Amino acid sequence: MSNDTIPFVHPVSRFVQTVSVALDDLGDAHPMYMSTDAKADALVEFTRIGSRLEGLRLQVIGASGDVADREGCRNISAWVGPRTRTDYGPNAASERLSGDLESRWRRVGAGLRDGRVNLAQSRVIVRALNNLGDEVPPLVLAKAETHMIEQAEFFTPKALRILGDKILEVVAPDLYEDEERKKLEKSEQRAAAQTKMSITNRGDGTADVKARIPEADAARLKRYLEAFTSPRHNSNTPGSGLNIDPATGQKLPYDGVLGNAFRAFLESIDPRRMPIQGGDATRVIATIPWKDLKAGTGVGILGDGTRISAGEVRRLACNAGIIPAVLGGKSEVLDLGRMRRLYTHQQTQAMAIGHPECRAAGCTIPAAWSEGHHFSQSWVDGGKTDVKDGKLLCPWHHNRAHDSRYLAQLTPNGDVRFIRRR
Repeated sequence: MSNDTIPFVHPVSRFVQTVSVALDDLGDAHPMYMSTDAKADALVEFTRIGSRLEGLRLQVIGASGDVADREGCRNISAWVGPRTRTDYGPNAASERLSGDLESRWRRVGAGLRDGRVNLAQSRVIVRALNNLGDEVPPLVLAKAETHMIEQAEFFTPKALRILGDKILEVVAPDLYEDEERKKLEKSEQRAAAQTKMSITNRGDGTADVKARIPEADAARLKRYLEAFTSPRHNSNTPGSGLNIDPATGQKLPYDGVLGNAFRAFLESIDPRRMPIQGGDATRVIATIPWKDLKAGTGVGILGDGTRISAGEVRRLACNAGIIPAVLGGKSEVLDLGRMRRLYTHQQTQAMAIGHPECRAAGCTIPAAWSEGHHFSQSWVDGGKTDVKDGKLLCPWHHNRAHDSRYLAQLTPNGDVRFIRRR
């Protein structure tokens, strides 16, 4: 057969065939029989080769618009997903990256294919360069791209991301301040436009709260919540911190700790500082029959129909943020949160002067975030709202004080110790 009759095989196709045959030839060879040095070298090379292969794949993606068009697919991501059993989202992300590498950041694409940049680094570099905007002169953009590729030899993707956020300060200090201001303003505007929250009741006594808020607000919220979960507070005995599950006594995962901290944060909000609603401070009213409140049985109902236990109403009755609407036999209102049941600001200040922290033994939550609790005799049972009988408890320990599973004991120094009943 003459050379004229040999069909042309593109080098990329020949490479794919060669790699596939090489993997087949590898068979069942297990790496456990490799030497330590050989495994160390292989691990590094796998990462480098994998990124180079991905660089080549992205280049093929960028040139495959005709493949999608031939079968009526809107793009190559829609075409490749069903044929490779992969999801559209990651495929679309690869297609966008391919477009950026082919149309704008060709040096990054070349670095990915020759191994100077790995895949994760390339995504970080492209993101940083795209964020510079169209107002930055082309020569400055080229300088920034070159500098980021050079730094990829020394820095991880996380470190490169930090560098990328300040790249203009490095390559064009004279432009940095004004561009940084513009970028921040645009970012803040986008964040404000995307801000949203949804609250979905799950039907099992819990609700999913999902929110998207600006980073600055998220940082503030995180700082507030972490104030409720300081390591010094959580290092105390089980049951004295927000990191312990009261049902099992086991340490909670971090998201559980933040969830408890969020509840404590909500309960620490002073309703007197909330916007006026209906001519009065914003408050929540829990309706419950007197006999159920007295006995600690039955249920209370909040204004939106949410049902809570009588024990929870008894606990919330200590907090000025919740008003119990106590009903008589014919559902007439017997009491709408008599003001004498609530500790005044002066009373809580007086209690805080002598004890600037929660009165639970070992707890370090500030008294300013704590709630007045009728210790000797609850308000529901006729207890008096006076400083002598009051104990400032953080929301976590206030829950324990009204939890029938715990026994509250007074220590010689006046602190409260909670012991789980057997």
